[in-house]
Amino acid sequence: MRTENMQIKSNELNNFFKKTSLNDLSGGHTFLIYDVHLGKENPDKNYQDVLKVIEQILSTPKSDWPTDSEWRDKFSESFNKHFPDLSRKECDQMLKNTAQTNWNDLPWDFGSWLDVLKRRTWTWSGHQ
Repeated sequence: MRTENMQIKSNELNNFFKKTSLNDLSGGHTFLIYDVHLGKENPDKNYQDVLKVIEQILSTPKSDWPTDSEWRDKFSESFNKHFPDLSRKECDQMLKNTAQTNWNDLPWDFGSWLDVLKRRTWTWSGHQ
């Protein structure tokens, strides 16, 4: 099982470094495609920041997963600003004050976002 996980990781990193386009993939897989809004200011730099974060995540095994603060230190300030440090009370207050239909518009809590990445149910396939 460990060998299989490392092979998947190796394929992901190959896809990452080759910049595999989704158009080049086959095999009847289901793909979720996400548009990343890079902003009006410095979209090229923001794109590079996002790719750097993805590379770090793909390169980090669960057994060596850093703490939340160590992850923050690895990421750029421009990336970190999108993930506020929210207390449980602040999160509860936002949920209380926001209609459930608008919860997708709320900011991710940094720790929760990292937890989702650590318990990955997705595989990196490519970017364009």
